[in-house]
Amino acid sequence: MDWLEPFNEIARLLSGLMFIVVLMVGFFKARETVEVIFEKLSGWFILLALVVIVAILVIVSTAKDRAQMALVGDELAALVSSTQGQIIDDLDALRSDVSDIDSRLADFMQARDSESTTVVVETRRMRFSHGETNAHCVGARPVRWRFRPSEGWRLNPESIEIEPMVISSKSEYSGIEEASEYGFFVVGVVANSGRCVGTSGRTIRDVRGTLRVTGTFEEERLR
Repeated sequence: MDWLEPFNEIARLLSGLMFIVVLMVGFFKARETVEVIFEKLSGWFILLALVVIVAILVIVSTAKDRAQMALVGDELAALVSSTQGQIIDDLDALRSDVSDIDSRLADFMQARDSESTTVVVETRRMRFSHGETNAHCVGARPVRWRFRPSEGWRLNPESIEIEPMVISSKSEYSGIEEASEYGFFVVGVVANSGRCVGTSGRTIRDVRGTLRVTGTFEEERLR
């Protein structure tokens, strides 16, 4: 295990030191007693003890540094992994946005090309006229007349011009509705004046209402 490595190093260092001591003791004369040997070696023992202490401190400090470096390495790896994932997500989102822009640009270019190939090659002014008259003894009646361009042509809504030609006193012209390139409606009310009255075997009739309009519009043929 990694945390036992410093203690293994200390054990190896002590074994080496003890081996050195044994060799040094063997060089002394056999007649010298153990007390004399230790007296002569006392200075060496002190020096060796200091060396061992310094070695232990160095090993412990090295182990701490290794542990801190390992912790920093783990945090850095986690940070790099998180940053890499965020960058990948941002790139995917950017690719999606670019793809959407390309699609919209393609649609725009296609629509522009389609419009550029449609050319008005002919225009003409068309005249129209329409009207209705009520029967006697009927109430007010709304009317809604539709006008269309010729087949193969389209109408220019801005070109419509209408003039009411005949409007009885109670009738009403209301205007134009739903004007487009496909046509438009003219709306109004046709109403009689007075009322029908029966007296002495005779019926006095009202005045029939009338509404008639005329006008022009421009139509275009495309290629």
